[in-house]
Amino acid sequence: MHPLFKFCVPLYKYGMKGDWAAAKRILENNEILKHAAITKGWSTLLHVAAGANHSHFVEELLDMLLDKHVLLQDSKGNTAFCFAASSGNMSIANLLLDRNEYLPKIRGGGGYLPIQFAVMQGKCEMTWFLYRKINREEFEEPDRKSLFFSSIKTGNHRFALQVAEHWPDLAWARDQNNDTALHILAFNQAPLHSCSHCPDIAHPIKINPGMEKQVTFQLVKYLWENILLNKKISEVIRIISEPYQAIFDAAEEVKKIMPPHLIIMKNSDGLTAQDLFTKEHEGLRKKGEEWMKRTAEFCMLISTVIATAVFSAAINIPGGIDDGTKKPNYLNQTSFLVFAISDGAAFISSSTAILIFLSILMSRYAEYDFYKSLPLKLISGLITLFISIACMMVAFASAFFITYNYGSRVIPDYIAVLVCPPLFLYIFLQFSLWSDIIYSTFYWRTLFRPTKRMIYT
Repeated sequence: MHPLFKFCVPLYKYGMKGDWAAAKRILENNEILKHAAITKGWSTLLHVAAGANHSHFVEELLDMLLDKHVLLQDSKGNTAFCFAASSGNMSIANLLLDRNEYLPKIRGGGGYLPIQFAVMQGKCEMTWFLYRKINREEFEEPDRKSLFFSSIKTGNHRFALQVAEHWPDLAWARDQNNDTALHILAFNQAPLHSCSHCPDIAHPIKINPGMEKQVTFQLVKYLWENILLNKKISEVIRIISEPYQAIFDAAEEVKKIMPPHLIIMKNSDGLTAQDLFTKEHEGLRKKGEEWMKRTAEFCMLISTVIATAVFSAAINIPGGIDDGTKKPNYLNQTSFLVFAISDGAAFISSSTAILIFLSILMSRYAEYDFYKSLPLKLISGLITLFISIACMMVAFASAFFITYNYGSRVIPDYIAVLVCPPLFLYIFLQFSLWSDIIYSTFYWRTLFRPTKRMIYT
């Protein structure tokens, strides 16, 4: 082990605490440690102090360093300026810039510029400061996307609007999750209700939450107008709806964050947003109506057959009736009790299914019916149909057991076991349909709930 290694840990601790006096005593006797890597990640003392927000420590250390030492990078490629940008310390950033004005243009870990670190950590003042230090033409396409989407996610909507106005094509760009800016704004409503996303500056949005919402609405308005100016309406619908099947849910959630007067505004064709939505999705509504009617008709037919069968079984009691007492011969047997309960349950559930599917056939099939009413009715109908099938099979097995329980017990037991496969087959064949309906009816709405995210600790 190199003899200087024993000083690395103490230096690191002094850098984190901002204890310049203690660090200076070590550096005076070991000058190479002023710019040497003191961590496994190759961070220098300057990296440590800049990341720990100790301006005085950095100022004193810079007096002992050469200009080239300011450009040193750790194992990930980060300069000390990247650490200063991430922490949002303006005084440290200015101290480093006095030694080298090109530091904002030197990329760090992941190929990110220092301004990208500031945006991702929600450092608003640092973001605007560095944005003015870099020529707009020097930002590559990945840089522009990173700045735009990161500023939206961290709640810095004013900066996002500035970036979008300079590069209009970002309005319909997608991030690594294939989301557009409008998707992100619809999903993450937390910035609308919080002023803590830019705690490092006395920003007007922080003072007045109403102004925060106003900036957000300006951003949404700009994005939407820019898309309409550059894309055909069919392309707009494709852009918004392509990654998601819950188009209606997305429209409803976006409506919640829009001012009331914008909801009723009309476009150049005299259509409101609701009118345009209805017009563009009329074909989808008709296809849904046809499929829903066809499914309801088939299911109601099956339910009717089951109701007829179990009603007939209830009249023709298995095992017959005692001529003297006029009671069923096997009234006191467990198998008869199972038959009576399952047959009654099958008739009730099949009758309920008939009524549910009948209500589906008699529905108006209006736009809002597809939002919740029709999916819930279909789910309820399929569940009651399954219950009626299951109860009918149990009633059949118990009736078979009552009728053929004389002699060998193998055959009745065998038949009772064979009742199970049709039930599992029904579940297997209908599972994808059930899951799709439940997923689109309930799960998509949870994606639009506000979430609290820790950006930087």
